[in-house]
Amino acid sequence: MVSIIYIVIGNERKPIATNKFNFKRGWDMYAQKEKLRENKSRAAANSVKQKKKDDKQGVEFIDKRVDAKKQKSLQLMIDKRNIQLNKNINGANNSIIQRFPKTDLKDSLGTEFLEKHISTAGFPSLSSREDQENVLESVYYHRPTGDRKAMNTVFFANPTALEQDLRLTADEELSYTSEFTTTNTYPAITVLRVYREDENNYAKGDIRFGDGRPVVKINKDDGDPSFNHLQKTNPKTLPNHINLLQ
Repeated sequence: MVSIIYIVIGNERKPIATNKFNFKRGWDMYAQKEKLRENKSRAAANSVKQKKKDDKQGVEFIDKRVDAKKQKSLQLMIDKRNIQLNKNINGANNSIIQRFPKTDLKDSLGTEFLEKHISTAGFPSLSSREDQENVLESVYYHRPTGDRKAMNTVFFANPTALEQDLRLTADEELSYTSEFTTTNTYPAITVLRVYREDENNYAKGDIRFGDGRPVVKINKDDGDPSFNHLQKTNPKTLPNHINLLQ
């Protein structure tokens, strides 16, 4: 069915349009709405996909923390190695700094060496049990109070002659880390004394004696370098032995 619209101009009626065009136009508008709705749905779907992608990327960022921990651990290892390297370098530099000419040496043995390890008396007798006990006690108590040890060694020598012997064998350039010994041998006694006060007897009472060379190191005595620390005897174990417990 077709509707016709008329208008009146003077005494005449003239048709001007039908509703066929309007129906077609109405159909086009409906189609446009459907297309717009479809576009909105597609946009919403794309938004959901993008959000999932962003969430996935966020998870990947968290996983990268493991790599960050590995990197931090590696950096700590490198830092420790650098610290150790610096210590080694500084230690080497200190060794170089500690070297000094022999002319800087004090012109006598150090106080520590004299008090602990030198006796100007003659070599004692060890022939009787009483002599042996006296020697054991004398060498043990030769060290100053507060610095006594179970083992001690005493050389029976002129301290000036012994110091000159050490100086003669030393190089012209010295260091605090080096060891020095003499050309000549000197009479010496080493004791090992452990006394049980509660039982009033010896747990250990060893005496070793004979000729030997002192092996010493340099340290400062009143601010000056000197032969001041007995490292050992050469030979380390003196040849003659007495055991007071036998």
